[in-house]
Amino acid sequence: MLPILLYILLLLISLAAISLNIISLPGNWIMFAAAVVLWAVQSNPALWVLAILLLILLVGESVELLGRLVGARKFGASKTAAW
Repeated sequence: MLPILLYILLLLISLAAISLNIISLPGNWIMFAAAVVLWAVQSNPALWVLAILLLILLVGESVELLGRLVGARKFGASKTAAW
């Protein structure tokens, strides 16, 4: 019964984190932190899943940063303003 409750809690935290992404807050990192907590609580951990999640998260953040830099350059911002 406890694992089901943990998964439901993870789902609720993830839904809240998605809503944070909509208003440009760091919801992805909150979802990853919740997954790490669930991993620590479980008796049968799958560390490779967390590694894949972290890789996807880092790629997504890199794409977002690149998009911001390209957008800033396109609209004439200085290098300092872009960073």
